Amino acid sequence: MRALILLFLVFFLQGALASTTSVMYDSGHSKLMNFKLKDSKLIVYTDSNSIIDQQIRTQLGFMVGMMNAYQAGPYLSELSITVKSVVKNTPQAGQTLVTYDAVVPVSWPKARTLGSSMNLILPHRAGPQFLSDFRDVMTNGTFGQCTDEPDDATAENMFYHYRPEHPNCLLKTDKKKASDYTFTVKAEISASALQTQGKAPEYKKIWSDKELTAFVVFGKDKPEHKNADDVGVQAMTAFLSQHYTNFGKPASSTVDLSKVTAANVPSFVEVKTVLSGGKILTLRVLLVGKMMYASESEVSTIQKYSPVSDVVMYNGHAGLGLNMARFLKEVRFTKGKYQVFFINGCDTFSYHPKSVKKKLEELNPGTKASLWMDLISNSMPAYFTYLDDGATHLLKSLAEQTKTYSQILTLVDSSQKAAVIGEEDNQPISR
Repeated sequence: MRALILLFLVFFLQGALASTTSVMYDSGHSKLMNFKLKDSKLIVYTDSNSIIDQQIRTQLGFMVGMMNAYQAGPYLSELSITVKSVVKNTPQAGQTLVTYDAVVPVSWPKARTLGSSMNLILPHRAGPQFLSDFRDVMTNGTFGQCTDEPDDATAENMFYHYRPEHPNCLLKTDKKKASDYTFTVKAEISASALQTQGKAPEYKKIWSDKELTAFVVFGKDKPEHKNADDVGVQAMTAFLSQHYTNFGKPASSTVDLSKVTAANVPSFVEVKTVLSGGKILTLRVLLVGKMMYASESEVSTIQKYSPVSDVVMYNGHAGLGLNMARFLKEVRFTKGKYQVFFINGCDTFSYHPKSVKKKLEELNPGTKASLWMDLISNSMPAYFTYLDDGATHLLKSLAEQTKTYSQILTLVDSSQKAAVIGEEDNQPISR
């Protein structure tokens, strides 16, 4: 358990290295808001700047659960933090009190009213032992029910399940006892200037060779499940069936799309379809057990097809961001090639690893990563039932070449609150 907690802490540190928000944003169902925290506090047992930074980011990670209660999601990889004071032996001997300001971009649903401020109840420490204790008191009745699913909450995923606004949570009513575990900070809320409008995928670049190449990965719900019983495999099967319905009988295919089932679908499928005007749609679909622990063969397939594809998708469990991070670690890029990515899992908007941006800019020196990648992700959970629909809508839209990103993302199930970054320098649609 302790090792998993440390892995969780390291992930958030790696996933949130930016000091300022620098990427643009668009969505069909949400808008980008800035939550400005002033004089937020955290108790630590160190004066190490790096550990203090890490634990602040871990503390702010609990905004994932808090915002999910409102169908919203924080953009943790683009938050900014300013440490204002570090005072030793406060509030008691051996402890250090850190006071800081922060700006956290939040993807907020357009349909939900939002005031000019909100009180955030954050855990007042973020060390491994405290996170374990925090989980216990938030689920064992000490404070009523302060999670969405008490039986599923663990020390390492408590940030995801945390719900201080739950009607049965007593954090607000028993403030004296709550102060032993939490701090409350007021967040001032304003619209972000980074919201874009009317941007579309770079259709001309995608179709410059008259071929749309798609590489789509589906992850199983549980690797130990038989394929026929696994909802991840069922999502992959439904996606292949929709491909047949939308694009017709393929010119070639490694599996009969009209007869594919979860029981007989292979782990890798390749389909080529001739579209109107002689254009080619090449689809490659890979099934993985669990992306975090991908096999050598699965990694090899990802590394082979990701750099030559116009659109790359991962559909499955985010694994608290770790499956997403592993997938993006294994993908490869081609210098000068523009691509659309869709990381279709739970809360993937909150888990963007900064390493992808760095990798693209090192490959294409002197340019921004947004020139080469548009990245779609979800502010809310993505259920297996809808994974095939989201992937299908994106692929079909890229083939039709008529929709803006906002229009495309409106087609993705509204519960997911899908959003795109990296689209700010895209060219308008050519009619």
